[in-house]
Amino acid sequence: MPRKTHSRIKPSTANSDGREPPSSAPATEELSTDQLTRWADLIANGEVGFPANLPAGQLRKLIAEVRQLRRDRLIHYIAHAIARDIHRERGP
Repeated sequence: MPRKTHSRIKPSTANSDGREPPSSAPATEELSTDQLTRWADLIANGEVGFPANLPAGQLRKLIAEVRQLRRDRLIHYIAHAIARDIHRERGP
């Protein structure tokens, strides 16, 4: 059977919630809490990589935020899977 070809979809510059990703992290400025949260969300989603030009303190904060987001999502995913299994065992 011939393989279906799909045209590549160009990734959007906006996130699913309509926010524009930060173009680049400032080299010397401190990121605001909002900027840090936006970067962490984009990184945790796999949309962008860690910026290379962040000061060490900011990078540590960003890593911690990404780690927490990914951990929370994993816990939610596992809890949802367990709940689904329990519901399935009970029957309709």
